Amino acid sequence: ADQQLDIPQTALQSYNQLAWFDGATSDVTATVSSTTGDADFSISAWINLNLENGESQGLVRHGGGYNTGNPGWTIYFNSSGEPLLQFSTADTVVHNGVIVNDTPLIEDKWYHVVGTFDRSGSFQLYTNGEKNGDAIVLSSQVSDDISNGTTVYIGSVGGSSYNLDGCITEVSYWKNHVLSQSDINELYNDGKALNVLEHSAYLANNGRLLHYWRNNGLASWQDLKNSTVTTYNATPNDMSETILQQAGVDASRDCQGF
Repeated sequence: ADQQLDIPQTALQSYNQLAWFDGATSDVTATVSSTTGDADFSISAWINLNLENGESQGLVRHGGGYNTGNPGWTIYFNSSGEPLLQFSTADTVVHNGVIVNDTPLIEDKWYHVVGTFDRSGSFQLYTNGEKNGDAIVLSSQVSDDISNGTTVYIGSVGGSSYNLDGCITEVSYWKNHVLSQSDINELYNDGKALNVLEHSAYLANNGRLLHYWRNNGLASWQDLKNSTVTTYNATPNDMSETILQQAGVDASRDCQGF
């Protein structure tokens, strides 16, 4: 079956099916259990970008983060695959964080991306287990409350803005915890995405992990952290295409390491 290049015999294969974001209107939305407030937080995901459309593309947004008086934050990539941070509080201007000396993401390649927001004064981005660019030194407003509501956008910065052209999976949202270098190395796991529920930081204190969503194709993405609470499951919007990942070298992983 694997040799049928034009007509794959998928019924005879083992594979994962992941939702593909169209770069126009598709994204995933979820209701979250807590606002960021004045806490430290971290976000982790595996992402694959297509840069052919020449547009900026969102990774994750919680709340506003793009205009004055609309508190929230967002991490996104410009048309060259360079990462950026944007956040705002209720009474301040928008802060755009340009990551200096960063290495842009290359299209059609899987990356493990982590953003850490440290209230002691900096934001740091990591790709594939390594720091990507200089830390963004945050202004005095970093201590202000970011009461950013209950909606998280995955693969956009909200609706039809900066929509991802590509794929995202393994999205974990941490609160009151800045993922350390060793934490991130453990998540990256030499390129074989770790089940976050097996991570040492989670096992030591499961309250640090707010939510954990895995790409489930066009169906609802279950929040694996809160598996009994369907309210926190994520909903794919305006999606019609999927990609198939064939079985890999062992029974637990597909060909991309998921």
